[in-house]
Amino acid sequence: MQSMRSGCIHRWHWWGAAAMVVCAVGLPAPALCDDFDVARANAKVAAEVLSRCNRFIHGWLQHADARTGLIPQNLRGQATSPVWTAENSAADLWPFMVLSAYYTDEALLEGKMRDILHAEIRRTTRLGHLPDAFDFGKQAFLRDEVNEGRLIFGASEYCKDGLLPIVELMGRGEWFARLRDIATDICGQASVHTDFGPILATSAEVNGEMLQVLARLYPATGDTRFLATALRIADAYFLEMLPNSNWLPCHDWDFDKHAVKSDRLRLRDHGSEIVGGLSEAYALARRYAPARADRYEPAFRSMLDTLLERARNEDGLWVDEITPSTLETPRRSVPDTWGYVFNAFYTAYLLTGEQRYRDAVVKGLESIHNYPDWGGADAFADSIESGIVLLNREPVASAFKWVDEAIVAMSAKQQEDGIIEGWHGDGNVARTWLMYAMMKTGGLRAAPWREDLAYGAERDGDNLRIYLTAKEPWTGKLFFDYPRHREHFGVSPNYPRLNEYAEWFSVEDSVLYRISVPGAEPSDRLGAELRRGLAVSLQAGQEWTATVAKIGGPPYGPHTK
Repeated sequence: MQSMRSGCIHRWHWWGAAAMVVCAVGLPAPALCDDFDVARANAKVAAEVLSRCNRFIHGWLQHADARTGLIPQNLRGQATSPVWTAENSAADLWPFMVLSAYYTDEALLEGKMRDILHAEIRRTTRLGHLPDAFDFGKQAFLRDEVNEGRLIFGASEYCKDGLLPIVELMGRGEWFARLRDIATDICGQASVHTDFGPILATSAEVNGEMLQVLARLYPATGDTRFLATALRIADAYFLEMLPNSNWLPCHDWDFDKHAVKSDRLRLRDHGSEIVGGLSEAYALARRYAPARADRYEPAFRSMLDTLLERARNEDGLWVDEITPSTLETPRRSVPDTWGYVFNAFYTAYLLTGEQRYRDAVVKGLESIHNYPDWGGADAFADSIESGIVLLNREPVASAFKWVDEAIVAMSAKQQEDGIIEGWHGDGNVARTWLMYAMMKTGGLRAAPWREDLAYGAERDGDNLRIYLTAKEPWTGKLFFDYPRHREHFGVSPNYPRLNEYAEWFSVEDSVLYRISVPGAEPSDRLGAELRRGLAVSLQAGQEWTATVAKIGGPPYGPHTK
C-alpha cells in the first residue's frame, strides 16, 4: 500500500502514474514497500525513455551525409538529394541528438556531435556567421542566391530552438559561442525601419524568436547590442502595434505604413513565439530598463487580458488562431503548443503579482487531461513539453498523470531502428523524453550510462530520495543539477520559458547536503562536490538507495561529517 507522507511533493501521482507507465512499456512493476518506492518506479520509466533517446541518435546517424557528417532535415519527401537546413536540421533535430548523447554517450558527444557542429560552421555559414541550406548531392549551398530574409529566419530558428536548449542544459562552451556569434550577426542585419529604430523583421515569428534569444543573451554577456535590439523590437510592439491592433500582435505588420499586413495571431508554433518573446522582453526591461518596463506594462497587461477574454475555450485552453482586428477565432482547436502561451502568463504573474494570470495557468493544467490524443509524435512532444515546464511551477496531480499517459502514446510511435517519424520533428520527441527523464530523476545524470542502468528520484521538500540499480556491475558517478537558469544565462526570476530544461532538485555550491545510505555512516558534501559527481559502485543486480538532505546554514562548524 502506498503511503501519503506529509510534505511529499507529487508523491501519489508520481507513483501511480509511474507504475502505469512501467506496465505499459513492458517493464516489471516494482514491489512498492519502502521509502524508495516512488524513486524505484521513476527509475524504470526514466531508463526506458533514455534508452529510446540513445536509439534515436543511432537511428539518425545512419542517415548522416558521408562527406560532412551533417544530418538531413527529413528522410521523406526528398525531391532530389538530402538537404541540411538551419531551420530544421539545426533547429529541431541535431541539437537533441547532442543532448541525448550528453545523457547516454559522452564519447559520442565529444566526437561526432562536436564534429557536426564544426562541419556546420565550416560548410554552411554564408552571411557572416549566418548559415544557409546545404545540399548533400551538390556538396554546396542549395540555392545560388543569397536571400537575407530567409537566412535571418533560419538563423533565428537555429538560435531559439537549437542552440538555446543546448546551452540551457549543458552550459557555455562551443555551443554558446555559436549562439552568440549568430545572434550578433542577426542583430547586425536589422534593416526594417520603425519609428523606434531598425528591427529584424516585419514577421512576429522572427521578432518573437529573437526576443527570447536576446532576453537570455544579454544577462549572459552584458553585450549592449543585445539589449538595444531587444528594446527596439519591444518598443515597436508595445508602443505601436499592440495599441493599434486590439492589443494583439499581428503575424505581420507594416512599420512604414503603421498598418497590418497579415491579420492573424496563431497561438501555436510559428505564431505564438511573439507572445513568449514579449513576456521575456518585459522581464528583461523590468530588470535592466525599469522606466521602459513601466511604459510597456499597460500594453503587456492588455495583450494578456485580451487573450484571456477572447482566445480560450470552455476548458481554459487556447484556441489555435485569433484575428486581431475582429477578435474572432476562426480556428478553435487546441494547439499542441498550448503551454508556450501560458509561459508568458506565468512570467507576468511572477513579475506583477497578478493572481489571475497564475489562475489561468492552473486552470489550463487542470483541464489538459481532457485532451489525451494529439495525433503525431511531434504534436505529442510539444504538448507534453508544455505541461512539464508548467508542472515544475504548479504541481497539478491530474496533469502529471496526463503527462505519464501521453509519454506512453508518444513512445509507441518509435520504430525499431530508433527513427520515430523520419522527419526533423523526431528531435522534439527526444527533447521531451529528456525532459521527462529529468522530472523522474530529480535532474540527476549518471555516467557512464548503460542500457541496463536505471536511476530515479523522488523529491520530498528539501530532500531527495535516490534509487539506482544495474543488471551488471557498474561504477560511475551521479551528477546533481544546479541553478542552471542563473549560471548559464543569468535569467532572473526563473520564469517558465520555451526551450528551458526545468530544474527539479538543484544544489547550491556552498551549501552542505547530508548523504545517507542504508548501512553506511552519513557523509556531508558541498553542492559543488555533488555537481562534480557522487561516486557509486554497484554489484550485479544491487539496489542502491540514498537520501540527500539539505543542511541548514552556513555556518556549519565541526558538527558536520
